[in-house]
Amino acid sequence: MPYEFGIGMLTDTALAAAALVYGGVLDRHADLRIALSHGCGTFGWTHPRLRLMAACNASAAAHLDDLVRSLWVDTLVFDTALLPILVDRFGADHIMFGTDHPFFPGALDEQQAMLRDTKSVASGLHDGCLGAQCPRLPRPAARGLTQKEPMPIATVNGIDICYETSGDPDAEPVLLVMGFTAQLITWPDEFVQALVDRGFYVIRHDNRDSGLSHKTRPNRPMPPPSSPERWKART
Repeated sequence: MPYEFGIGMLTDTALAAAALVYGGVLDRHADLRIALSHGCGTFGWTHPRLRLMAACNASAAAHLDDLVRSLWVDTLVFDTALLPILVDRFGADHIMFGTDHPFFPGALDEQQAMLRDTKSVASGLHDGCLGAQCPRLPRPAARGLTQKEPMPIATVNGIDICYETSGDPDAEPVLLVMGFTAQLITWPDEFVQALVDRGFYVIRHDNRDSGLSHKTRPNRPMPPPSSPERWKART
């Protein structure tokens, strides 16, 4: 559990971001708006290393930086010292307020307090995340809605991913990527509906090894908290 929560979620999110930026997804779909949780995981720190290997010149490197800054990330990094890096990588206008509420008691208040303490640390971040900046992600003009379709399955490289869509298929799409092992139902329906009301076609999915998506390993019972096996890295 500590490895999945402390490392797995961050690595999984970073891999998703790397595939979007370096796999050509954002180049092919320039209008796609994607929000990634956990401050985009470790991607903010690994992007310079990836850029070094992928960019053949300064122009290519600058283009990759522009693609990174088109992503939206949240503030759920548990340390104010990390927030300026998010601002540098993604821009203060692309950072949203994030919290583990309701999974951890007090998480909402703690995150709000952390952001209030960052006003002198990350310029523009405080007022944006807690105030007028958040609505910049959704487009103000709403479009027609459709009823939710039964959750389909997308098969990619032999892996079945269960997903759900909301809104008008002709509207601008927003893909919601939740953290490691999370299901699509983790995204609050009210949040999804708010995006739909602002004219977006919202896509959310069960991550691999969760929900109705493909299982790469058999389910195993979690050892009791007192067991040493609980603290061993999963192979």
